[in-house]
Amino acid sequence: MKDRVAGVAGILFVVLFVVALVQHGPGNPNVPADQVALDLAANRTSVILTSYLILAALVPFVLFAVSLVVRLSAVALPSSALSVTSVVGAAVSTALIAASSAVLGALAGYIADGSSPETVRALYGVYDGLFTAGGLFLGLFVVTTSWIGFSARSLPAPLLWAGIVVGGLLMIGAGTLAFPFKGVGPAWVLGEIGSILWILGTSIWTLMRRPEVPGPNDANL
Repeated sequence: MKDRVAGVAGILFVVLFVVALVQHGPGNPNVPADQVALDLAANRTSVILTSYLILAALVPFVLFAVSLVVRLSAVALPSSALSVTSVVGAAVSTALIAASSAVLGALAGYIADGSSPETVRALYGVYDGLFTAGGLFLGLFVVTTSWIGFSARSLPAPLLWAGIVVGGLLMIGAGTLAFPFKGVGPAWVLGEIGSILWILGTSIWTLMRRPEVPGPNDANL
């Protein structure tokens, strides 16, 4: 049952999240204020739709994350610290991305009207910062969940190694974007795309794989 919940929820999250980013992905708050305000005004409907789609996508993401971690932890070697870290990573990521979407929706729907370009750019920067920080904790979730998967032995090793790589890239990219040094900033893009693909691949695998893997203590029964 947990396999089906995690699989369906993960696929639904990926679909909604990708559609949201295609509508209006995270922009650049560092361009001139007038340009930020004009872009927001020209794409107002798309921006509002993006904020709603991202909020909607976070519901199945939570189901995916909790169901997957519970399932893997049930058949893994003792890893309570990793399990807690994984769930916390998913929860904090969800909260930050939800907050960023709320800021984006409010900015496009209400605040932008009558506000100065500088105010619009500043609030767009808040959205961008929250979204980036959400990516940092999403990467933490992907890395720790993949690590738990090695103990559980219920996901293919290539998928687990991929999770550690792309989750690590996302964490590095998100972290460097918060500082003046932008040398490995492109890691954010690779990590974000890779993490979404990892969630999709993990979801498909959990739907295809029906048999339960015995727990580490089953051999003693």
